[in-house]
Amino acid sequence: MRNLVENNPQAKRIIEIAKRIEGNARHASIHAAGIVISKDPLMEYVPLQVMNGTDVVTQLPMTNLEELGLLKMDFLGLRTLTVIYDTIKKIKENYGIEIDINNISLSDEKVYELLQKGETIGVFQLESRGMRNLLRDIKPEKFEDLIAVLALYRPGPLGRLESYIKRKRGEEKVEYMHPALEPILAETYGVIIYQEQVMEIAHRLAGFTLGQADVLRRAMGKKKPEVMEEQRGIFVKGAVERGIPENVAIEIFEDMAKFAEYGFNKSHSAAYAFVSFQTAYLKAYYPKEYMASLLTSVKNSTTKLSKYIAEAKRIGIKILPPDVNESVVDFTVTPQGIRFGLSAIKNVGESVAEAIVEERSRGRFKSIFDFIKRLSSKVINKRALESLIKSGAFDSFGYSRRALLENIDKILESAQVMKRAHIGQVSLIDLESLPQEEIINNMPEFSIDEILEMEKEMLGFYVSYDPQEELRKISEKLFDYTIDDLVEVESGSQVIVPGILKNVREVIDRKNQKMLFATLEDFTGEAEITVFSSVYGNYKDILKEGKKVIISGKLEIDRDESEERIKIIVDQVGDLEGNILVIQLDNKIGYEVLFKVREILKNKKGLVPVIIRFDEHAILTAPDFWVFYDEELRKNLESLRKYGIECRIESINKLL
Repeated sequence: MRNLVENNPQAKRIIEIAKRIEGNARHASIHAAGIVISKDPLMEYVPLQVMNGTDVVTQLPMTNLEELGLLKMDFLGLRTLTVIYDTIKKIKENYGIEIDINNISLSDEKVYELLQKGETIGVFQLESRGMRNLLRDIKPEKFEDLIAVLALYRPGPLGRLESYIKRKRGEEKVEYMHPALEPILAETYGVIIYQEQVMEIAHRLAGFTLGQADVLRRAMGKKKPEVMEEQRGIFVKGAVERGIPENVAIEIFEDMAKFAEYGFNKSHSAAYAFVSFQTAYLKAYYPKEYMASLLTSVKNSTTKLSKYIAEAKRIGIKILPPDVNESVVDFTVTPQGIRFGLSAIKNVGESVAEAIVEERSRGRFKSIFDFIKRLSSKVINKRALESLIKSGAFDSFGYSRRALLENIDKILESAQVMKRAHIGQVSLIDLESLPQEEIINNMPEFSIDEILEMEKEMLGFYVSYDPQEELRKISEKLFDYTIDDLVEVESGSQVIVPGILKNVREVIDRKNQKMLFATLEDFTGEAEITVFSSVYGNYKDILKEGKKVIISGKLEIDRDESEERIKIIVDQVGDLEGNILVIQLDNKIGYEVLFKVREILKNKKGLVPVIIRFDEHAILTAPDFWVFYDEELRKNLESLRKYGIECRIESINKLL
């Protein structure tokens, strides 16, 4: 490089410029929730600047502010708090009950039953698949267990998770490196989980002040070797002075250091656990009110809306379609279920929804003509009216959606004519040219598939009929993941997931061969799938619009600030409307024969699910043992008959 700089004027110039800008701040940014607090005006302590036109911010980063003795606090706004407030409001409106959510019993058995079953979709911090599985494993019985669950479910502490679960269940002995650790670690079964425990160990065992203990905690968390070495000496010396053997003191320090990088703040975990418990309480006792508030909070996110609607249906709550005479602005509770809110319809929004509800307070709408006549054209434009029609908001009047959409311009025009007629500005001929209700009523309706597409587009879910319901049942029985669960899986992993194919596009690749792009949709969300030409030829008969399939492939997740896009590069496709292989075994069968069965399955890997039955008990095998069913496999399976093993193909629908 030195030769390059000495002999190339352009390289020399680049290095000279680079030296001048090296070490300067690349850009200025704002911590979204960070507030700096001082007793006097901040300008007396630090330089300030204006960003985004109005935000007054410091010119120094967080660490420098702390060194100057200023306090920086993060004030987080949680959507969940609004959900809780709205739920309590609905409960009071519906039942006249005042709930003091901050004083509910933290030993409520019904709430712990919900938590132990992992039925926590929609519950704050506890709705991911991994967290739901953890709840089923740990089976929280008291509030301290819930605090621990939130602290444990992160990459670092997950290493200690297995030990924690076994000790809680009594499957592993609770041990302490020294008896003095027992009062500090007893509530977490001898496992260090919290930063406060690290500080207390240093305080009680080595005589640290709490201030010194916090310095130790920070040094461990930030992995500063020189500070760590210094702190180790102080800790071991203090522990030995208090009667702890030197080798035990070193072992305790090493264990603390290993943990502290991932240590969680207990007070933070407790505060979050309290909100988690509150939302679990509301879901357990007032599911309709809670789910209605939750749906309102995510009405602008199609993915989350689909997920929570699926959960509402799972727990037996009916989701009612939007209706201009029944719906209000947001999701509401009715005796029949939850009514879809007008503002959640695509292209409608808050202001239009509010105007509809306000006008309806003067009397219910009698027809779409009455609706248009009473609402200003400035409020209801063509786009909003189309969305209301497609969503089914006028279905209760008895019109077909096709009739309304094909006559939409005339319907809008009729409102103006009617208004002019009201003040005597319209002739009889003009009135006769308006679309007549009986003509509109007699027009045929769209096909069910066309209606479902409209509902999915406008609402994010299906109202008239839910093709996802069968998929949900199959998914729960056969598969580890839904599409929504995939955001928790490491990018690059091999995954198997079921869904319905949408937006299927066949294209020609650079080798002049056919490949395919499509959307895979289930009851929780969507994923983009790519089927390269090397794979497409094997499955082109299955990869059709609207087909229920099993997709196997490599997961790719694109993450940006606003969303996570799930992509799957497909290597195998299974027909979810097809068959399943059932292998009936005798309970007395030997290991040698079982190994033969395993080898036959392993040699024919594919996407036909395999169920093994022992008498009346059935086990769904892992996808590693699913097969590609062909003549060769059929013959190999027939050869097992001599061992008393029966194999048969059944329809997947029999599992429902």
